[in-house]
Amino acid sequence: MINFLKACQGLYGDKEIIITACGPSLNKYKEEIIEKSQSHKVILICIKQSYNLFKQLCDFHIINTSNSQKYEYLRKIHPFKFNKTKPTVILGTSDKNNTIFMDYHYIYETQHGGVNQLISSQKNLKNFHLNLEDYKDNLLIRDWGPGIMYEFVLPFALLLGSKKIITYGWDIADKNNQNTHFDEINLKKFFEKRFEKFIFDEEYYSDRRRHNAWNYFLHKYKFTYNKAKMFDGEASIVKSFRELIIDFYSKKDIELIFK
Repeated sequence: MINFLKACQGLYGDKEIIITACGPSLNKYKEEIIEKSQSHKVILICIKQSYNLFKQLCDFHIINTSNSQKYEYLRKIHPFKFNKTKPTVILGTSDKNNTIFMDYHYIYETQHGGVNQLISSQKNLKNFHLNLEDYKDNLLIRDWGPGIMYEFVLPFALLLGSKKIITYGWDIADKNNQNTHFDEINLKKFFEKRFEKFIFDEEYYSDRRRHNAWNYFLHKYKFTYNKAKMFDGEASIVKSFRELIIDFYSKKDIELIFK
């Protein structure tokens, strides 16, 4: 993983990076993103299910073991070596107990050290950056964000060297301070609601064989599994750190735009 990141460092200094998250506002910008991403001057990074809207255009697909799903890629990913498959798929293991059935090229690990150890709680830009000299044995271990955006996506975009990064669909939380996704209202969500006990019930999941079998069923039929909820206060912590990094990078002539 570290060798891959070293090869990527500063690679796209002459390009604009677009990041698509899964918030409900993503639908509003879909056509704008498609139009922009067709330019050779744009690199498109898709987070999780947002990939389903931009398959042909996506350069990097970044996922983790929370809110997992089966994805269809343009070519089959070789399990032992990197090839020219588009997109490059990067997986974060946010919870070692979560079973996954996904293909990927590179993997990193997220460690949970409590609320005080969050990247966004510490507000320490050194911890936010991907300081490659700090990692050994080609392994990337990151503190919990919370969220894939702080753990890897934004630091990765900055590592690529772009001077302009635009994020679409990063709606931090709904009015109930929980995640709401752009594809929330559909038959799959209706189905998941009916089986909510099996998706969220920790007692049910304590039997690992039953847990794994249920997750495989959800994966096979392209339902979301390993559902994640936000903890109390998470939205405000994430938002406050976002304002800090916007100001910090603007002083370094790096434009971060969150739509």
